[in-house]
Amino acid sequence: MRIVQTFILRLLVDTEHVDELRGALCAVAGGAEYPFVDEESLLAILRELVRAAPRSANGDRAHDKSAGLEAGERAEEEPNAG
Repeated sequence: MRIVQTFILRLLVDTEHVDELRGALCAVAGGAEYPFVDEESLLAILRELVRAAPRSANGDRAHDKSAGLEAGERAEEEPNAG
């Protein structure tokens, strides 16, 4: 069985540090946001969300907290967008 999860990837680019990968992964279902500060943290978030996806018969994800990550949990060094 396949489960489709849809996310929006928001990349924040600092013109003085264009090589740094920062942003937020946003779940379309539920609207939870998972900030990341580098490539490794983005991949860790994705892996944890995939591992924690419930294996329901109808393919619906349970509540986003089931992924083991609270929205904003990885915001240690998140730059301000404004």
